[in-house]
Amino acid sequence: MNKLSWFLYWTGVVDPIITFAGFMVFVGLLLVGGAFIWFAIVSFNTSDKDIVASVPYLKKYRVFVVFFVLFFYPVYFLTPNRQTLILIAGSEVGERVVKSEQVQGVVNPGLDMLKLWIKTETDRLMKKSEGK
Repeated sequence: MNKLSWFLYWTGVVDPIITFAGFMVFVGLLLVGGAFIWFAIVSFNTSDKDIVASVPYLKKYRVFVVFFVLFFYPVYFLTPNRQTLILIAGSEVGERVVKSEQVQGVVNPGLDMLKLWIKTETDRLMKKSEGK
């Protein structure tokens, strides 16, 4: 991939990371608030064994949560959206077209003709300005 393709890729990856960061702040606030409420309930109602007994039940899902976070979030972050993929493909195709010998064969004579036209017009304008 060329430099433009990498730039497009990382530009497409930044949006999900920013979204995730905002989501994690929200989840963090919910977790802190939930933990505060849970500790308040446990401390005020020490005879209720169901709340304390439910903690080992949650440990079963810890493996799933760790797998989900370590696998799905990186896949989500590092997979660019459809528009970014199209831009990367266009960048790659454009680079190959510009560097191809066929295009260079058309561009080089075209540049020579453009230079000749600029020189001719410059000479014509110089003669015209000297005649005044």
